[in-house]
Amino acid sequence: MPEISTTIVEVRLEAHDAATLKLDLSGAAFPHRPGQYVEIDPHQFEPLAAGIAEMERKKGMPESPRSFSISSDGGDSGFIEISVKEEKPRAFDPVITPFLVHGAKPGLRVVLSGPNGRYCLPESPPPIRGFLHLCAGSGVAPNRGMIRFALGRGWPQRH
Repeated sequence: MPEISTTIVEVRLEAHDAATLKLDLSGAAFPHRPGQYVEIDPHQFEPLAAGIAEMERKKGMPESPRSFSISSDGGDSGFIEISVKEEKPRAFDPVITPFLVHGAKPGLRVVLSGPNGRYCLPESPPPIRGFLHLCAGSGVAPNRGMIRFALGRGWPQRH
């Protein structure tokens, strides 16, 4: 899976537990479709090292990369946006989502892998009257990008 190094240029708090991160692609090509996702490995962030090591010790296995939907529409090829919702604690406390929502600041370097996924719109408008988006929580992120993509290109369907 291809990797790309980005830099956070903006953090927009959307709710007390969710933020949208605008990532500068630094001129690198990153062909993607609205609705796809990227993966971020938490091991790249030094402030998380101790928490990750403790969690991996308790779990007996390595912490894996996390997936985040691309919430931008692809209209500006120099940037992408991902929307992150802080995970609720389960058997183990979440590590990367609280950091990205509350600790990420402009200037932070982030290595992404991807894009991945087939949940996206086609290249041209399909012969249908409309789209019904049923989503909640972090499921809103890919739909946000798809809706903005279709509206920005003047597709005739209602959303």
